[in-house]
Amino acid sequence: MRVELTVRVVVGSERSTVIVVDPLTGRAIAHEVLPHGGEADLAAAAVEAAIRARLPSAPGGVPGGLREAAGEPGE
Repeated sequence: MRVELTVRVVVGSERSTVIVVDPLTGRAIAHEVLPHGGEADLAAAAVEAAIRARLPSAPGGVPGGLREAAGEPGE
């Protein structure tokens, strides 16, 4: 299984924007504006949720897991 995500954090003067995207689908998994200090926690939670969704045995995972996009190598 292979999970690739893009994490972007845009830091402003008063708050930050955290965006986590699946580059294969272009779908945003997380896109939130929050006060400084919570960026890493939000990004980590979004990455964890994306991985759990692809693992069949993980709590909250999809039975059988999610299949990789066409053309992506499996392990």
